Amino acid sequence: MLDAILWERRIEFQGEGRRWEDIHRLAADDVSPSGGIPAKVDYTKIADKDIFNIGSTPDPAWFTASKAFIPYTDRRFLWPIPVNDVLRNPTLAAQQNAGW
Repeated sequence: MLDAILWERRIEFQGEGRRWEDIHRLAADDVSPSGGIPAKVDYTKIADKDIFNIGSTPDPAWFTASKAFIPYTDRRFLWPIPVNDVLRNPTLAAQQNAGW
């Protein structure tokens, strides 16, 4: 049931433009992990293909894994505390996220 709810949430958030945050939030979830960032289409492999038709079937050969993924433990997934917030509240400077 949880997987069905999260699947519907995925569809709705995609339409609302909120899917990116949800991917990150659920990436390391212990109950129903999202699996991370979905594969991207390698446009050099589909130059002569007609793939953007409704109902067309995706071919795994269209996707690429040529770029190494960034692990969710990397500092780039935990954004810095904004400078304006640090300036307004100097206590936050000592609490800045690691690497920033």
